[in-house]
Amino acid sequence: MRLFSRGRGRHQVGTVTLIIGLQIAITLAAGFFVWVTSADGNSAVSALMGGAIGLLPGLVYLRVIRAAEGQSANALVKAHYLGQALKFAVTVVLFGATFFLASEVAPLPLFLTYIATLLAYWGGLIRYQDRYPNER
Repeated sequence: MRLFSRGRGRHQVGTVTLIIGLQIAITLAAGFFVWVTSADGNSAVSALMGGAIGLLPGLVYLRVIRAAEGQSANALVKAHYLGQALKFAVTVVLFGATFFLASEVAPLPLFLTYIATLLAYWGGLIRYQDRYPNER
């Protein structure tokens, strides 16, 4: 499985790097769009927080999986389960902290940006499928 492209050309970007880049771009674009279109700065900050909630758990998962890279299949599966559990836990904690600690959160920009960052996974998977059609 070629998820972490290292080498093989100067401009080759791995699928994981692409997904993270898309999530960052979506977060910044949504934050800027909401800031420009609304008079409320809290809405733009809420959009940025929603993007961060979509991005940060994925980075936790990535760290766990990268630590297991090159190990046995059993260790990789265990790392996947651990990464998914941590990803879920971090998402719950971030949403809880956002609504508990932030004084004024605009739910619509927060959730829409969160959902938009999750759609970046589809973009990465489509690109991966197009790049390696015979790999299953």
